[in-house]
Amino acid sequence: NRSSDLYNKGIVFVKYKGGIFMNKNDFKDFQNYLIDKKHFSSNTVNSYERDLRKLFIYLDSNGYDCDDIRSWLTEVCINNYMEYLRDNKYSAATLARTVSTVHVYSEYLFDKNIIKDKPQIDIKITKDAEHDLVIFTRDEIAQILDIDTLTLNDFRDKAIFELSYSIGIKPTECINLEMKDVNLEIGYIKYRKQDGYRTVALNTESIEAIRNYLDALKKHKVPISEESKLFLNHDGEGISRQGYWKIFKKRQKELELTKELNTMNFRNSLAVHLLEDNVPIQDVQEILGLKNIHSLKSYIKSLKKTKAIKRMFSNHPRKAMK
Repeated sequence: NRSSDLYNKGIVFVKYKGGIFMNKNDFKDFQNYLIDKKHFSSNTVNSYERDLRKLFIYLDSNGYDCDDIRSWLTEVCINNYMEYLRDNKYSAATLARTVSTVHVYSEYLFDKNIIKDKPQIDIKITKDAEHDLVIFTRDEIAQILDIDTLTLNDFRDKAIFELSYSIGIKPTECINLEMKDVNLEIGYIKYRKQDGYRTVALNTESIEAIRNYLDALKKHKVPISEESKLFLNHDGEGISRQGYWKIFKKRQKELELTKELNTMNFRNSLAVHLLEDNVPIQDVQEILGLKNIHSLKSYIKSLKKTKAIKRMFSNHPRKAMK
């Protein structure tokens, strides 16, 4: 009998018909490919692992021979898998990432001469209509940033929020910051991106918040060095991605916000506010560290929608009525 068997941490993806599709060495080779050639972060690598694992389980459960790559690495088969994910209520974002995973895995197989030709898999994922950008108003942002700094964690959280709204730094980039990456005298930080390091200037508020946090660390006699992570947990170690996420959830709960407060929505709000202030698109691209202007399309669309609503009410005939 065919059986699907997941092992922890991706050591083995799928065991079926008495055989193993992807063993530890195979997976390690694919991991190295993602890190060395694609320059993906560890979080992205983990996401690709999960996507492949789910795909292999689906293939095995539907009678495909996973060793026969040509039998399933086709547009028809992958499209059927997309329908399966839709039926199981997976988001459009998950579907889009899964398609990306399949494309990268195909490139890997081709580069390693495991397959002779790259398969033509052209699948477009339509964004869910209900998944519009969530934008916080400036008053809401001010409320989020107004943290009463009573504890060490309060100082840390204040610095994280100020830094996030200052430059739109991503979670992985933020939690990987080290003490040596910050220069408060000149007012800049340096952090690692997929394509190398990026140096960016900080605003006065984020500089002050980080300085106050560092002073609080010294006051609490937390042992730190130049190599220490900048943002620490209660054990004095760098905060995890989950810990970072919890900081945003905690603030949402404290303020009883009805909008979802997460790192993406916070970053989206910064982009829209900059565009509202007529900051040139190229400058917004630089501030947010975006690779190309096309990444701003969703922000611009949201901005146009907001302006259209304001224009409608400012010119509404009801204003002329008594």
